[in-house]
Amino acid sequence: MPQAFRLLSRLAPPLAAAGLIFAVASASATESGPATVLLARGDRLLDIERQLEWQRCPLGQKWTTSACNGAVLRVRHEEIERLVALADPGGREGWRLPTREEIASLRCGNCPTPGFHPLMTGAAATAYWTGEENALVPGRWWSVDVRSFKFFGRTEPASRLGVLLVRDKRN
Repeated sequence: MPQAFRLLSRLAPPLAAAGLIFAVASASATESGPATVLLARGDRLLDIERQLEWQRCPLGQKWTTSACNGAVLRVRHEEIERLVALADPGGREGWRLPTREEIASLRCGNCPTPGFHPLMTGAAATAYWTGEENALVPGRWWSVDVRSFKFFGRTEPASRLGVLLVRDKRN
């Protein structure tokens, strides 16, 4: 059992009782790495081991009491900066596109079919942008289709994909 999960299994009941977290879930280990343990708190997910905070729903969807609802905004790469600025005025909160490694941590490793971690309830199964340009094919970007959790390194900037936002919580 990963060290972070052992710690969380001891801390979760008192934290939940105090209203500091609402759910803790672990997805099994995958080919891409160890199990991901996430803490859910409303519309945010905390990845303790990687020290990341995720917006629980893609842009365009809104977290209600138990799931993401609404339609995902599918945008061209050139529109992302403007949308992130709307979600994070002045850039003070540090929201950004995830790396391939970060988005891979949201994969449900023990689900019968590939998909998001169980705490991403209702998040649309579609293709999403990463924040990484393909170094071998300039002008093309990495994306992931969460229906298969396959990454594509030749995504054209004019493609319309979903946007997930993450920020570092190392401070």
